[in-house]
Amino acid sequence: MGPVSAKIAIDVPREEVFEILCDLSTRPAFADHLMESYHLLRIEPVGRGAGARFRLRDGGWVDSVIEEVDRPHRLMERGRGGHLNRIPNTTEWLLSETGGDGCEVQVTFWTDPSGPLDKMRDAKGSERRLGRGLRKLLERLREVAESGTPPERIAVAGGDRI
Repeated sequence: MGPVSAKIAIDVPREEVFEILCDLSTRPAFADHLMESYHLLRIEPVGRGAGARFRLRDGGWVDSVIEEVDRPHRLMERGRGGHLNRIPNTTEWLLSETGGDGCEVQVTFWTDPSGPLDKMRDAKGSERRLGRGLRKLLERLREVAESGTPPERIAVAGGDRI
């Protein structure tokens, strides 16, 4: 599937938006309309190696791990999803400065199924529906970033509270 992209302008400095995106514990604050049963894969949810597992509202389970961090320009997540976690997926976040104190955020998602059965199952997903979901995700990210209050975070169960 894909690539499927969405783009939005946000009136917050790029560094602040990047910090929100790089912290996977804040992801449900603006992406919970796309996912449920979201949980972190390690105690430290920020930066390279941080990961999450979640169930798409109209699909199966997906794993996503931050693999590349080019602060504050680019964030690359890779993972697997679909039937038996066989379909690799990639999510790329690009942040660019705009005039003044704002930035533009672009998110792109794509999958790379290898076998014919996986390609058929992956084709079932609606790129148009995912595109609408990504646009809504970016609108909610803008609301969270422009509100000025820190986004709500989740934690790993059993993690140290200190």
